[in-house]
Amino acid sequence: MTRAAVFALFLIGLLSCAELPEQDDPVIIPGLPSMAAIADSLNQAGAISLKWSIQDSQTVVHAKPLAVDWKKEFQAFLKDDVNKLRFKDAYTITDEQVGADRVVRFEARTKKQEIRSVEYTLSNRKLTHYRIVKKRDNLLSSSEQSFTYTGNSYVLAIDQRIPTLFSNTQYVQGSILPKGKVWRVLFDLGDDKMPALMIEQEDGLLIKNGDELLRFSKDGNNDRYVSEYFNAYFQWNTNSDTLKTGTWVNAKYDQQRVIEVSAHAGSYARFDVTETVDTSAIDLQGDHRMLFMNQDGQQHDTVLLSLMQNHHIVHGSVLTPTGDYRYLAGVIRNDSLLLSSMDGTHCYYFKAEIDGSSLKGVFKAGKTWRQEWEASLGVNYELPDAEQLTSIRSNERFNFQVTDMNGKQWSLDDDRFAGKPVLVSIMGTWCSNCLDETRFLQEVQDRFGSSIEILALDFELVSDSNKAIENIARYKQSLGIEYPILLAGLKTNKQKVQRVLPALSAMVSYPTLIVLDNQHEVVRIHTGFSGPATGGHYYDDFRKEYLQLIDSISKT
Repeated sequence: MTRAAVFALFLIGLLSCAELPEQDDPVIIPGLPSMAAIADSLNQAGAISLKWSIQDSQTVVHAKPLAVDWKKEFQAFLKDDVNKLRFKDAYTITDEQVGADRVVRFEARTKKQEIRSVEYTLSNRKLTHYRIVKKRDNLLSSSEQSFTYTGNSYVLAIDQRIPTLFSNTQYVQGSILPKGKVWRVLFDLGDDKMPALMIEQEDGLLIKNGDELLRFSKDGNNDRYVSEYFNAYFQWNTNSDTLKTGTWVNAKYDQQRVIEVSAHAGSYARFDVTETVDTSAIDLQGDHRMLFMNQDGQQHDTVLLSLMQNHHIVHGSVLTPTGDYRYLAGVIRNDSLLLSSMDGTHCYYFKAEIDGSSLKGVFKAGKTWRQEWEASLGVNYELPDAEQLTSIRSNERFNFQVTDMNGKQWSLDDDRFAGKPVLVSIMGTWCSNCLDETRFLQEVQDRFGSSIEILALDFELVSDSNKAIENIARYKQSLGIEYPILLAGLKTNKQKVQRVLPALSAMVSYPTLIVLDNQHEVVRIHTGFSGPATGGHYYDDFRKEYLQLIDSISKT
């Protein structure tokens, strides 16, 4: 290393490490955890790190899963705490509560502050998102650093420069995984192998699907692992310490659907990538109009492809008028885009060629479904209003008559619903969009308690009532559901739903949420559900709007 480079490193360190003296300042906002506390909790849980980095702007380096000292991993930002009384006048502070989520933001009032912004999101007082941005500019050097933590991932970006003497650019992204053995799983879709990541633990398996970890519990002493939500399971054969083969069985229908799978230890990238990837000329960030084609190559459906790009890594979802394709994750490989999702009940695989401002490719769902698609980058598409797809027939009053497993009849005329707003969910335990809505409705139940009533009408795809009741029991237990879920139909289709609920103009999609006031007049009908995979412009906006709506009708 030259003397100039040594001096540059020293100077940057000197400029970026200056700190105020330690003071016993009280905090401005109580209850905001420090990164040091987060690092301690990760160390205590034995969390492991699976990460990749960018070197020389192009070279991608993947590391094997490691047990790390999280205080050392997060060291650069452990002491950066602007939640102190001495900083009160230096930052604009906002504190917003949306349901169980609390969002606190600190924004620097001037560029004199090295820490430009800090944002916390807490859900039920647990930190789920943290982001800090630091900048320093003067005549001699510039430095910009950012750190983002999401509960199960983290990103560190550093850009330090001294003109003509020195530049230092680093980029690291890591997944925070529970303790266990990491495998790369390949689902055999015929001429394609769809990848996912799996963590093997003593009592079960976890499938990493975007920002969620889906649990499959070990069934006895054999190698069968059952989904905690869906009627689906893995059956494994252990071939060696580095290879497993077996099947994934989806039993949501009477006729089971089986896909051969293999799991490989020692390969940790979801999609293999070449070591050198230059994505500087490819920008997939944003919302793009997407067309699904029919067998004749003609336009069949128009939907929205929403993507986030992070160098060669891409994630997002496909949004349709009735729901989303949940968490899609993948890579840019040369001039191709590859995305996959395994959400416990679906295997989705997208691949496409990138040609300037367009994408053209193939979508596969399981072993049998294949459909061509294309997307126009940067061309937005306005989805139909989810509140205009389903309505109540004129001169009809919404109601239902359902008999539960104990022979008790339920309807809106029951005493338990009298004088209360009621939320009725038309759903199925086999439906992944319904899973997202169920989590939202349980949040509603936790917040509003007995001031409202929630009821789910479950329409199962199987014909065996005993199996359907087992599905409901598993679903309620794993999600901690406190409101009733009633079996309303077997081997169902949309026509059968309308026979149970004749007041509906049509049954368009699972789930469908019907919001009734305390007189049981319909306030809103929301068709489908776009969940957390769709991010701020969709799920977050829906959640905020409907929590406010439910709050207003619960007070009347």
